[in-house]
Amino acid sequence: MDKNENVIVRLDDSKIRLAGDMVRYALSVIDPSALRGRPRIPELPFSAKVEVSPADFARAIAICDRFSDRVRLKVEDGRFIVQAEGDIDDLSFEFDETHARVDGNEADSQFSLEYLRPVAKVVSKFERLGISLGVNIPVALKAAEPSTTFYIAPRIEGV
Repeated sequence: MDKNENVIVRLDDSKIRLAGDMVRYALSVIDPSALRGRPRIPELPFSAKVEVSPADFARAIAICDRFSDRVRLKVEDGRFIVQAEGDIDDLSFEFDETHARVDGNEADSQFSLEYLRPVAKVVSKFERLGISLGVNIPVALKAAEPSTTFYIAPRIEGV
């Protein structure tokens, strides 16, 4: 369709029909009652909460992606650790008290970078990032302004 072309829009039964000079298109109408409601998020036993710069977190994830297809997120001795283990090389980012605020106990979960990478890229644009994690449970990445929470399931091997 040309941007100056007239388009006729018509509603028939369960279709929206669009017609231009050369193109005819039919879209199915979605019944609003068929849409799912908000998903129920289970209460997760997070053992640690971390507040870190979203840009620093995204940079760590992007660099880990060059070494491995998975990343380990840990809280250990009051430090937040992002760790990748490749076939030959290992990489670790340690965020101490000057780069992150860590509350809680030890946490350790492994995640696929295929799922974590795009989320890290999105949250890098936010001003603040809160990360809630535990041992082999999903991680919650909570970005502020606007309030957005992403949950990513852990990668559990050998189960």
